[in-house]
Amino acid sequence: MKREDLSLRDHLAIDRTRLANQRTLLAMLRTALYLILMSLTIWSLNILEDLRWLSGIVMLAGLMTGVVGLILWNAQKKRIDKSYLGGDYNE
Repeated sequence: MKREDLSLRDHLAIDRTRLANQRTLLAMLRTALYLILMSLTIWSLNILEDLRWLSGIVMLAGLMTGVVGLILWNAQKKRIDKSYLGGDYNE
């Protein structure tokens, strides 16, 4: 199937799917950023000196969330491109 054979409905469906994938990525990155900021806050508060180990765990969770988000976004992007026209659908 060629790109020209797609109807307007198909083009819009592809765009909606891609935008949903991007929204998911941005949500994961936002969560990762909040976790990293929380880690830095825990580290900088003098009241929570006994909980500085928690800062490292939260930082690791934030970094892992960002990396997993990027990996999942890239895998889903490839699946979307493959399912429409067998690969390279770029408008």
